[in-house]
Amino acid sequence: MHSEAKKANMKNSLSRQILVVLFLLLSCGYGYSQLLFDSKKDDLIESFVEQTTGKGIRKIAVVDFKEGRSQQRLPLSNTLEDDLTIKIQNKSKFTLIERDKNEAALKELSRGLNSAYEGFDNPDKRKQFGRLVQADAIFTGTYREEGDNIVVNAKLINCETGVRIWSDTISVPRAEISAEDLQLPNYYQERPGISRDESGGNPAVKRTGTLSLNSKPSGANIYLDSEFVGKTPAVIQANPGRRNVTLLKDSYEDYFRNIEVQSDKTITHIAELNKKTGFLRLETNPSDAEIFIGGVRQKGLSPVSVTLPVGSYIVKVRKENYIDNEETVTIRYKTDLNKNIKLTEKPGSLLVTVDPAPADIRMDGDYIGTANPMYTRKEIPAGEHKITIVKDGYEDFTEYVTVHADKGETISAVLRKTDVVKPQEQTYFSSSAPSALPSWLNFIAFDLDYILPAPAGFGDYIPNALGLDCELNFNYIRVGFLYWENKPQNLAGVDKVSGLSMELGANYYLMLSDRTALSIGGGGKLEGVRIYAKQSASSDPDATFGNNGGYLSAGLLGRFEKDLGWKVSYCVYFGSRFGAQVFKFGLFTYHF
Repeated sequence: MHSEAKKANMKNSLSRQILVVLFLLLSCGYGYSQLLFDSKKDDLIESFVEQTTGKGIRKIAVVDFKEGRSQQRLPLSNTLEDDLTIKIQNKSKFTLIERDKNEAALKELSRGLNSAYEGFDNPDKRKQFGRLVQADAIFTGTYREEGDNIVVNAKLINCETGVRIWSDTISVPRAEISAEDLQLPNYYQERPGISRDESGGNPAVKRTGTLSLNSKPSGANIYLDSEFVGKTPAVIQANPGRRNVTLLKDSYEDYFRNIEVQSDKTITHIAELNKKTGFLRLETNPSDAEIFIGGVRQKGLSPVSVTLPVGSYIVKVRKENYIDNEETVTIRYKTDLNKNIKLTEKPGSLLVTVDPAPADIRMDGDYIGTANPMYTRKEIPAGEHKITIVKDGYEDFTEYVTVHADKGETISAVLRKTDVVKPQEQTYFSSSAPSALPSWLNFIAFDLDYILPAPAGFGDYIPNALGLDCELNFNYIRVGFLYWENKPQNLAGVDKVSGLSMELGANYYLMLSDRTALSIGGGGKLEGVRIYAKQSASSDPDATFGNNGGYLSAGLLGRFEKDLGWKVSYCVYFGSRFGAQVFKFGLFTYHF
């Protein structure tokens, strides 16, 4: 038993080790290929150091690696130059010329040409470059595709003599170079033209020239004399003569050039494509705000004018003491867009003290709370507001305040007694109310009702009915309309019972806060009840009777924003043939 368990443990341990090795091999596969390419570059540098030791080479410019056939600088050019520069520098035997200095010298050498400088084939150009950058030697080269491999040819040129003093070659499988770097030119062959000699003899095929095209950015469609031939970068074997070249790329302006192609010669042309743009003029109210377009802060403060590539941008406006504003703008090609953004000042706060207290406070005609003796309210919209303080038996106190962002305004009110009793406004459909009653307690409500049998002592009723009602409240007066319906299980022969009532009463409100109130009320009702028998041939009720009586109610009310409120209440009906208790749940609107 012990021997078998030991064998099983060894087997499990071996399986785990195999899985770990497989995982490491899979996860390191990509890194291995990169290490192999790196190792090849190390071999190239070792060959270079070995052949140049003792030859007085100290200052070296690593520059101008190009794809061999197209003579274009492609992504692999930068990678080779960066990696080889670091490896040479690590040898601590050489001083490397800075890339910016190299590029400036190449630009100087290309003056007067219709494209960038095309290499170091001319010994005089080699010497001139060496003098410009103060280098002893130029480390340069080319790379090309050969089957499944990328072949890199490197050489070192003596800047004093213009002569090559070292060269070597490495070959790397394509699969070991990243896809990002491995961007090679497309090759296209134009159908050769036919020429005849002056004597009208036998026709001959024209010798083509090579047109090497690239664009920044690449991937542009190439049209040669209006005929599509491919995408940049490209090497085109083209018929000689003046050729119209058009490059097209989405979101970039069309590019046109007339290029002379010569037989058996290579012309290299690199096109700088310009993005399609539009114009944006942005103003703000108030001005002098910070502007961010696409997350980039613009120079200066509003108003600003800027030229942008076509597309959609999020524009953010920021100014002290104002709420940040964001809007989306769309820039169209060769189109001017004028935009004016109005900013909203941040809210402030209000502190009111009253003597004597308590007293109700209204802002711009709306009740906002009670001072007892102090009242504080935050988030007051910036601007001018009319504040009125109201108390029974005292004159109204009115003051205008101007609220500013993040600042507090203070009102201290000393109320004066008055012997004049002000009449209460009683306009039936008016939102005005007595001084102690906020205007939002004048409302129209719609409720869902759940009706239960009456509590003990209030009479029997049809159990568990559902109803809908509408009620209107104006200056403590309540008018309600209720419809209910039930299919009772406890009444033999009865299919359905329904009722319709009108209620008239009064409510008293106790303010719990500026947004909530307790309601207590009562009144009378007029109700008609209809009874429908089972298996009745008629749609008319089989019996009707009156169910008039009184009611008492209590509930809670509160208000949301946007003129909307909520209410829950409990009501008990009494003094009628059938009593009931009703739970009401509803919403109301208080501006109509």
